[in-house]
Amino acid sequence: MRYEVQTWTLGDGWINCWSHMDSEGETTPVQFRTYKEALKELNSYLTSQTAAVACGDMAEEYSIHDFRIKELE
Repeated sequence: MRYEVQTWTLGDGWINCWSHMDSEGETTPVQFRTYKEALKELNSYLTSQTAAVACGDMAEEYSIHDFRIKELE
């Protein structure tokens, strides 16, 4: 199975906004081999955004409810 971290958007609902940019500037959506890997990445992102708010780089944190981990078919 593969998993992706999805973000809630007003216009498109749940979508995979997570991407990886290669050395040539091409982006591809990020998918994870396990739920645990996806959760670790999401937790890392949420920790980073908390630090960004604390130092003034972001105005406010996104809610955990704006994200989900979806198993792909």
